Amino acid sequence: MTKADDVDDEVEATRQYTSSKSLVVEIDDLVGITSSSKTLSRILVEKFLIHFRWYNPNAGKTGDDIPDLRKAWAYYEHVSLARYNVDPGDHTRFDRADPGERKRQTELYPVIALPMKQLNDWGIGIGLYFSELRSMMYILFCAGFISLSNILFFSGGDYRSSSKGEKAISYLISGSAVCNEMTWVACEDGWCNTSKMIGKYFSNTTTVNLNGVATTLVLRRGCDGALFNIGMTNYAAVMFLIVASLLYFYYIGKRSTMLDEDNVTASDYSVLVKK
Repeated sequence: MTKADDVDDEVEATRQYTSSKSLVVEIDDLVGITSSSKTLSRILVEKFLIHFRWYNPNAGKTGDDIPDLRKAWAYYEHVSLARYNVDPGDHTRFDRADPGERKRQTELYPVIALPMKQLNDWGIGIGLYFSELRSMMYILFCAGFISLSNILFFSGGDYRSSSKGEKAISYLISGSAVCNEMTWVACEDGWCNTSKMIGKYFSNTTTVNLNGVATTLVLRRGCDGALFNIGMTNYAAVMFLIVASLLYFYYIGKRSTMLDEDNVTASDYSVLVKK
């Protein structure tokens, strides 16, 4: 190893030491910020949880070598998580702040008020993902609204009774076409093939009717959902999903192009080599 290599190693060690000391100073400054800039989880930890050993094993201990959860939370919120620079004159701007920014006021990105175009700061993949998620949310909400009349019909007493049958219908599937209302009926000759039926859904016990003929009894569901308005509602929902899917693919294509144009990367440049 040459003398120059020794000098380079010493310079690198000094740079890393200076950087680490600067980071410690910055984190110390971020610990004392006002509560208005902290998340509820961080406030809960600093006010209460940090004093309990089941959450903080170092509670009550002192010393420079003891990890401090306050600094850890400050690092997490101001370095690990993305934040934006607050502009008092324009609340619609969400310019991304540098990690650990202290000269300007910063806030965590809002969950609801953040514009979709701002997600391009994390790359085209993130922007497309949330654009697709929002589009599918709107489409499925509209499809559910179209099918609302069917849901109300299937969950009402006109379609089935919740007290009859083998068991009551769960609340989670009360709006579906599942039916629990079954009765024993006579199986017509030449129609029932009892050898292919499940054992608990039919009875081989023969009974004597008025004419003295043995008859096989089978379970039959008593719900009637084959109504014209039910079918037309389903048809409208399906047609809406088809049209919405076509518009969805068109929108995602346009959205992808727009995000790609806003996000400049090295692949957008060409290199010309001249001899």
